[in-house]
Amino acid sequence: MSGKKSSFLSGLVIGGLIGGALAIFLAPQSGEKAREWLKKTTDGHQDKIDDIMKKVKYTKEKVIASAREAKDAIDDSLSKLTQTIKEKEKENE
Repeated sequence: MSGKKSSFLSGLVIGGLIGGALAIFLAPQSGEKAREWLKKTTDGHQDKIDDIMKKVKYTKEKVIASAREAKDAIDDSLSKLTQTIKEKEKENE
């Protein structure tokens, strides 16, 4: 459950950042003022962004490892099933 919460939170933060950036660039103010406001706004958030990126990377690595384990388990099961089928075919000859 915590993985789902973490993914949701990461998506929420990233979506908020993207939405905020779009709002800044589409707002009716000069580019210089927009860049100045963006720099002031993001200065304190870099640590949070770095933490989120670390969590995303860690989660990605866990998912990849789980997928590899599942693939290996499926391969093993298929190999055993194939062997069993071959043995049953020989018995029925």
